[in-house]
Amino acid sequence: MTYPELYILRHGQTVWNAEDRMQGWLNSPLTPKGEADAARQGEILRSIDLAGFDFWSSPSGRAIQTAGIACGPLAEAVHTDIRLREIGVGDWAGR
Repeated sequence: MTYPELYILRHGQTVWNAEDRMQGWLNSPLTPKGEADAARQGEILRSIDLAGFDFWSSPSGRAIQTAGIACGPLAEAVHTDIRLREIGVGDWAGR
C-alpha cells in the first residue's frame, strides 16, 4: 500500500507567541524570528519536487503570512480552509 506524501508546516513565531499570549482565532503578525523560520521552511520546500502537490492553510493571518514566505512564488496556489484554524480559546484570546 502506498500513501501520499504530506508535509505540515507550523506558522512562524508571532508577536503574541513571544509575549506568551494565547491567540486562538485572533491574529498577531510574525516576528522577525517567525519570518526567518518561515524562510527556512521555504529552503526545505525548495529541495522537494512539489509538482502536483496541493497547498492548504488555515485562514489565520499568521498562517497565510508563513505560507507566503515559505511557498514563495507557489503561495498563490495556497488554498485556505477554516477547518485548519486554531481552536478558539474564548475570553482567553489575547491574554
